[in-house]
Amino acid sequence: RAIEHNVLWAQWGAQRLRALHGAGLAGDWQEVVLVGASDLDEDDMTYQGIDQQGRARDYRDYVHADVGIDTYDVVVVDGRARNRCIERVIREDLVEPGGLLVLDDSQRERYAEGIAAVPATWARVDYPGLSWTTTIWTRPATA
Repeated sequence: RAIEHNVLWAQWGAQRLRALHGAGLAGDWQEVVLVGASDLDEDDMTYQGIDQQGRARDYRDYVHADVGIDTYDVVVVDGRARNRCIERVIREDLVEPGGLLVLDDSQRERYAEGIAAVPATWARVDYPGLSWTTTIWTRPATA
């Protein structure tokens, strides 16, 4: 299941996953769930993020969207409110033992809080690109 805040990306992702699934390449994917942002709550900036138009928005519903199942083999965090998303993944044990947590653009200083939430026992590998880094953690096989 993918949780998405951008309508066009959600449509593209669903179409692509259907095509891959039909070709036997996507496994038993479930769906792309669209969860919009709301106006920013000035009294609680916990879930703040910037939308495609550069406006500060509240992504509380996005962070707390129904993820469908208890745990995943792979969780990719590459959207809005990434610190809160990572914290939720860790707090709710959403990565299977032996599974992966992926953070795109992990070189950005603003994600330090989320990165700090990942237990030190999870093996970490950074994959740098020309102007970005993707970090992949592996949760220990025994929880």
